[in-house]
Amino acid sequence: VLEFIVNQRDDGGLVGQDSEFKIGSVRYSSSRRHQSQEENVNVWVNPKDFLGKRSAMFGMTRTGKSNTVKKVIEATEEISRKALILLDSASPETSEFTSSGSPTFPVGQIIFDVNGEYANANRQDSGTAIYDLYKEKVYRYSVLE
Repeated sequence: VLEFIVNQRDDGGLVGQDSEFKIGSVRYSSSRRHQSQEENVNVWVNPKDFLGKRSAMFGMTRTGKSNTVKKVIEATEEISRKALILLDSASPETSEFTSSGSPTFPVGQIIFDVNGEYANANRQDSGTAIYDLYKEKVYRYSVLE
């Protein structure tokens, strides 16, 4: 039942389609120790939930906010690579999403990273900073020299 609740779709769509991506699993408490006997429930996200919208992430310290945001950034880039039409070659009637829910056009992302969590490598990431993963597509701007 919990898997149905956390993955509920307004349009009645099925969870785990090619257009969706798994961002993790439900965490029942701030400690993994308290959920060791609990069933693992995957959480899936549809690109339509994020693309063309403003999003924010809130939570307690050390509960995976930054990692979740990074996973959403990576998944958005991955799903964007599947786009078949460039924006400048499309007609005005072209839908933003395919029938399966994937974006029709490549997706650009603007990320305001005031603490440098995604643009710069840190000890926890070991080479998985967004800038390191997508150097050919990422532009970093800073108010510092």
